[in-house]
Amino acid sequence: MVINDWIHSIAGFFIMLSMALGVDCGPNPFFVHKYFLFFTLFVGFNLF
Repeated sequence: MVINDWIHSIAGFFIMLSMALGVDCGPNPFFVHKYFLFFTLFVGFNLF
């Protein structure tokens, strides 16, 4: 894999993790706070 592929893979993991921590969808055991969605925005913005 090229380094760019590794960066996109790690960023994708962080996006999925922050979505699990920030989205309150009923009995979500990972929900912490809705402001974790700002982390999703930050990671997605830095991919450009």
